[in-house]
Amino acid sequence: MRLAATGDAALAANTDDAAFRVRAHRVVAQLNSCHEDNYYVGNALLSWGGAPDEGSDLLKRAMGCRTWDEYVPFFYGFNELFFHRNPVEARRAFEIAAERSMTNSATFRRMAIMIAVDEFDDQRLALEYLLKERDGASDPRLREMLDKRVQRLKGLLILRDAQHRYETQFGRQLKDPAALINSGVLVRFPDDPLAIGYAFDNGRFILHKLRIAGLER
Repeated sequence: MRLAATGDAALAANTDDAAFRVRAHRVVAQLNSCHEDNYYVGNALLSWGGAPDEGSDLLKRAMGCRTWDEYVPFFYGFNELFFHRNPVEARRAFEIAAERSMTNSATFRRMAIMIAVDEFDDQRLALEYLLKERDGASDPRLREMLDKRVQRLKGLLILRDAQHRYETQFGRQLKDPAALINSGVLVRFPDDPLAIGYAFDNGRFILHKLRIAGLER
């Protein structure tokens, strides 16, 4: 079930719309995916802008050639866990990151262990990561794009927190997102500044994916 992509409908016409992301990915794909700026910016715009499959493909290619770079497998592993719910592949990627790192090895291995025991708070770490990237961006346009992705993720956290409150209060699993409004747990669904929307799939709120024709897996 997909929730309506609330927010300003005019967003579809601005430079952060689907067409821009398609162009951005195709440009990156034609360049050297092993270049740090290409995979770093490409992943930020794609994975957090509704195209996580394409973002992960970009990282997977970079991981194969940037064999010294610990952050490529970290980003890839995070995508696999957060977007694709694939803890096995995520753990493998974090182990690779740990093997490559001289300073963060213990941290990456701890993350792999946390996945194994199902104690990895991926959504909170995702927000922390995006906030750090946004605040550290020197390009105003990139900062603006990342800020929209921060707000989008905050909307997801609002939905997941509301679901937890609903299920705790009423003692039953949420079946229909509309029950959050009808019960008063939420006054309104959060806006998505990218106008892509959220989805309720298998009893869990997720970021709705943007399908890019010709670039699907």
